[in-house]
Amino acid sequence: MSEPYWVAMASAPVDYQGAYDPAVSYAQGAVVIYNGVTYIAVNPSLGQTPPPVAGLTPALELAYSQIVANVTLGTSRTTIIGPTAGVVLDGATAIVIEWLLPQLQASASQTVNLNLLEDAVDLGDVFYATVVAGSSNFQGVSGRHRRVPAAGSHTYTLQGRTNSGAPIVTGAAGGAGVFVPAQLRVSRA
Repeated sequence: MSEPYWVAMASAPVDYQGAYDPAVSYAQGAVVIYNGVTYIAVNPSLGQTPPPVAGLTPALELAYSQIVANVTLGTSRTTIIGPTAGVVLDGATAIVIEWLLPQLQASASQTVNLNLLEDAVDLGDVFYATVVAGSSNFQGVSGRHRRVPAAGSHTYTLQGRTNSGAPIVTGAAGGAGVFVPAQLRVSRA
């Protein structure tokens, strides 16, 4: 049996390195986060992925980002939320990217597109609609996208654009009578 490179730890980090990256060379004592679990290197390591912990359900939420102020969309892509913090993935784990826009204010005949990006790569349109005459808002625009990303660290961003005018994505701090934040969440499937 080979010697271990990583063990789960329960005490405070000493040499915290952040999210595990298989391309980084770690010294003994380095502390990383991988799949929501904190590990300490018991031997030098390069490319040895920390093992799962028996009996421990890893954290479901891997990254979260929100806005508490309005974002105005233009005819070119505008970032609404993100990028999220980097999410280190193994190339085999499925994730779900979820978004919630509590209100999208648009005028008649405006078309609104929302796009989801992984790193700087467009994964495609996740919302497309044209406001009909006599209407002015989409309430609670939300959705989910499931995928298995390549191994490595990834960030996620929600962007939007319009054909004309200046639709507004509402983001607020929440509370009685106030919209919740617009949010983007990455979790295990």
